[in-house]
Amino acid sequence: AVYNDSLFLLFSVLTIYFARKKSWLAASCFGALATLTRLNGLALFFLIIFEYIHVEKVKGLFSLKRILQTKLHSVVLIPSAFLGYLLYIQNLVGDWYVVFSSMKIWQQDKPVLPLQVFWRYLKILISPTLQFTYWIALAEVVFVFFYIAVLIYSFKKIRLSYWIFAVVSLLIPSLTGTFAGMPRYALHLYPFFLTLTLLLDQKGLLFKIVYFSVSIVGLFFMLAFFTRGYFVS
Repeated sequence: AVYNDSLFLLFSVLTIYFARKKSWLAASCFGALATLTRLNGLALFFLIIFEYIHVEKVKGLFSLKRILQTKLHSVVLIPSAFLGYLLYIQNLVGDWYVVFSSMKIWQQDKPVLPLQVFWRYLKILISPTLQFTYWIALAEVVFVFFYIAVLIYSFKKIRLSYWIFAVVSLLIPSLTGTFAGMPRYALHLYPFFLTLTLLLDQKGLLFKIVYFSVSIVGLFFMLAFFTRGYFVS
């Protein structure tokens, strides 16, 4: 039951922290570590680029001299970490593609457009049954729409770099052809928690009581199912 979500959260928050400090080298190093922890660490590449655009209020910010001066070029460490991992797997087992083919057991080994994934789930949901897999699919879709609603709400309410990071992070798992695991994929996204904080801060006591009550009940049931091995989430 040990997952790497909390470790990824640590590395991604450190990436954000050093990016806010304009320490692009340190941010890139922690971004690389985050990428070695989870694939959606690649989204931190875009966070650093957009944060750089936001804070560097100088003319010619993408000139070679300016990039070298600020050490922005170190951002290539993030995709390089992923490519380096593929090379390691190639050397270890002789096939770098096993990184993706090993996900076939969860039907996540081929890239699929998000609209195709929605279509797959629609076909599942229009034929309701009492099977447990139906309710898993329903929960996964509900969380996807919840994330979309949060992203829409957060647009222009949080830094653009944060918003881009959240969008790309949630888009990457949706390209695998399934929403399996989606109920937990926001657990390691700092911008998601920041947005919920901004939302709850504007709501009254009744809304907060309802929100946290639903969250606690949902946590109880999902933890119960997870510990019995019903689904990975």
